[in-house]
Amino acid sequence: MLKVHPYIFHMTWTKNKDNKKLYFQQMMGEWYLKDSCLPEPNIVCHYRDKPSLISCKDSPPIDAG
Repeated sequence: MLKVHPYIFHMTWTKNKDNKKLYFQQMMGEWYLKDSCLPEPNIVCHYRDKPSLISCKDSPPIDAG
């Protein structure tokens, strides 16, 4: 049986709710939802100029310059 350790993480520095989801998917590797819950994180690249658990060099930047 999978042992679960739930916790809450709040991001106050993101522009909006949509960006929060993107950052959780990419840089934190803490997005576990798809059509159903996943036992492993669903890491997705969105921006190359933000930290990420995987390489996102082929993604567009979000910040100007």
